[in-house]
Amino acid sequence: MSWKETISREFKVAFSLATQPFWFRVLKWVIIIALLYFLSDYVAWWIVFSAIALPGLLLHFYYRTKTNGWTKSYGAWKYEKVFYKLENE
Repeated sequence: MSWKETISREFKVAFSLATQPFWFRVLKWVIIIALLYFLSDYVAWWIVFSAIALPGLLLHFYYRTKTNGWTKSYGAWKYEKVFYKLENE
């Protein structure tokens, strides 16, 4: 798979409404923006940011590995829910 296809698939997964419920996306971004606002003057901001971002990044790559680049279902990730509709249009 080329880089262009890989990036395209990542964006499809990231922006698909079937991957995360809408309320979860809103809550996630409210928390991120609130942390940016309230902790912007905090001396150890990068430590806090890294402590939050690193587990999320590790979880992303764990799921990506288990699903062979989002091409099969695993755990909460349901391939058919996101890509079946796109491939059969």
